[in-house]
Amino acid sequence: MAYDLTRLGERDFEALCRALAIRVLGDNVQAFGDGPDGGRELTWDGAVDYPGSDHQKHWFGFGVMQAKFRRQNAGFKDIDWLRGQLRAELAAWMNPRAARVQRGRVPQYLIVATNLRLTSVAGTGGIDQTSAMLTDFATKLGLKGWALWDANQISAYLDAYPSIAQRFSTLITPSDVLAKTFEKLNVLSDRKPAGNRAAQCPTCHTQEQSQRISVRYSEERTTTRTRTQGRTYRTTVVSAFGRRIAPPSVPKVPVLLAVLAACSGFCVLNGAVSLLSDAFGAGPESPDTAYTVILWLFAMAAAGATIPLLISRTSGLNDRRRRAELARWLWRRTWYCRRCDIAWVATTELPPRLWGRPFRTQGTASSLQAIARGILTDSAQRKTGRAPSRN
Repeated sequence: MAYDLTRLGERDFEALCRALAIRVLGDNVQAFGDGPDGGRELTWDGAVDYPGSDHQKHWFGFGVMQAKFRRQNAGFKDIDWLRGQLRAELAAWMNPRAARVQRGRVPQYLIVATNLRLTSVAGTGGIDQTSAMLTDFATKLGLKGWALWDANQISAYLDAYPSIAQRFSTLITPSDVLAKTFEKLNVLSDRKPAGNRAAQCPTCHTQEQSQRISVRYSEERTTTRTRTQGRTYRTTVVSAFGRRIAPPSVPKVPVLLAVLAACSGFCVLNGAVSLLSDAFGAGPESPDTAYTVILWLFAMAAAGATIPLLISRTSGLNDRRRRAELARWLWRRTWYCRRCDIAWVATTELPPRLWGRPFRTQGTASSLQAIARGILTDSAQRKTGRAPSRN
């Protein structure tokens, strides 16, 4: 959804940027209010969870967030105004006699937020022009990383975190009002069962707040583009709730452990052959026999450590992979109720005793694994002629 950020005003836009930064970067930030801010609306010093969940890409150091609000009908192009504002701000950071440098610190990371909706035309668009200028200044200023939040990026964050948009009355859209109205009406309704049995919540018996868990998971993923040290990274950030409802993972074969076990076994066999050749050979005993024995003992110790571990890791791997793949299949047929914060599996191929059994989202993966285990157990019992369990 595209939000009209020009209606906010300068102070509200700065407050909005601070709220989004705290949500995106985490609590390790210092926000500044009205008054001389020394070219900063928010700072941090240390590690922040941006631009993604990969710890190798985390920003670590002193960073500054600068908000630039553009009023309507200012008399010249928006991109020229933004480039002029950023050029003046960055030049001030490069001036060692400037007050902000003498009283503060030169940032290592920089986030520029603006209410302007920059164009995305390759090479000549507002995003590429501003990025090129920031890249040039980043080299001169010694920035380790920077990010540009225009109206498009801020709108994406507001879609991901709608509670922040609802704090600003000018950003409330008619669709938000209608959604709240329908929510209140649903609470006051008689809650008659919905027509779609699969989407009907087993707790509140309605489907107005139900959606597939795969759709909700995609809503909890946000892709950002960040430029750091001359490279552009596209990072997908998954919220804490998104990680709770993520699909179950399929166990993989421990390739590295298998290679180590194979190398250890080969060394043991090679050493044994060498020792037997020295012991029963026709020629004189080799002077390297003692070294061969030592290496052989080390190889046996390595094999004794890696081979049992490999056997334990791969024992029943096919069954675990089959159960995990079935759990992922169930995940695609799982529904979620926003009102009750529960999930359930609903498909005609599911046994009746497991249809619509609710579970909490904190244990989505484990619950689906348990359902998959029950399905496989019933299938195995039917093949052996035993009656399925009714637990």
